[in-house]
Amino acid sequence: MEDVELCKQLKGIAKPACLKSKVITSARRWQQHGTWRTIILMWHLRFDYWRGVSTDNIKARYYK
Repeated sequence: MEDVELCKQLKGIAKPACLKSKVITSARRWQQHGTWRTIILMWHLRFDYWRGVSTDNIKARYYK
């Protein structure tokens, strides 16, 4: 959830910037679990983080 926290903190400092650099990530999770299941999991994890659920619990759900 470090990306969510970083975005939250930066939001008060400046507007987001679009960069031309590309980032390459693995599609493994999306391929294994499917698009909708992965999207729903990510939203549940973000909601849990917002509610204050411990990061250890969120991590356990992510890697389940």
